[in-house]
Amino acid sequence: MQVHLFDNESTLREVIGKIVVPNLQIRETDEERFEDDPADFIMTDMEGSDSNSRRKCAQDLLKSMSRQFESQATSICLEHITTMLNDYNTDKTNKWGSKDVAIHLFLSSAVQAESATNKRSRNAQCNCNKICNNFSKPIYN
Repeated sequence: MQVHLFDNESTLREVIGKIVVPNLQIRETDEERFEDDPADFIMTDMEGSDSNSRRKCAQDLLKSMSRQFESQATSICLEHITTMLNDYNTDKTNKWGSKDVAIHLFLSSAVQAESATNKRSRNAQCNCNKICNNFSKPIYN
């Protein structure tokens, strides 16, 4: 792997901001696919089926960068997550997509590796409790 190509923070910032984040965003075609067949959408997009969706590829890229450059990639992702969640909080009805991207970005940076036996290693720099308590839990209240 050409690790040296990514070893500076500005390159990581560009890749995350211009490749990963845009490819995690829900597009109109994704919404239509969800409305047509929710079960298929969940299988292919969220549960990590055998097919490689655009969003899954972006998540895999971020996981790889997080394994190699944990601290830099995590801090950049947390900046994006904070920005997107603040955007969501300004208009929860129309900006739900920002929260969706923030959650996918967080999960991609927090879970570093998965095995066939469902064993996972996580990024210690990602505070799962804070994210869940501040942004996911209020959905159910």
